[in-house]
Amino acid sequence: FAGTIGTPTTASLGQVLDWQQRLGAARHGGWTALRSTWIEVLSEKRPGASKPLTVLQAANRANIAWHRLSGRRDHMALRAQAKEEFRALAHQERQRQRMKRCSEGILRKRARAEAHLKS
Repeated sequence: FAGTIGTPTTASLGQVLDWQQRLGAARHGGWTALRSTWIEVLSEKRPGASKPLTVLQAANRANIAWHRLSGRRDHMALRAQAKEEFRALAHQERQRQRMKRCSEGILRKRARAEAHLKS
């Protein structure tokens, strides 16, 4: 999701803790699970002055948040891809350096062996 989940105001600390636990667990289940739980939270009755949203209003709020953050998700995906490409290139460079050192070592041993044979 890559964004902040807004929750309604309530006078119940127990309800806040319940929402936090439910939303945290749903977050690990991906956007569909998070969206469903968020809609439930936004439409729940609660003590205090905050009026619950209808399911349709809550779904609309979740959908707007999803679309609003699409650019950020795209940016994060591109950044992850660039990091992976950098890691792959760095790995290739380390392999190339290892092969070069190995070849140089073989050449030095060969030169020493040839010098030893000539003497």
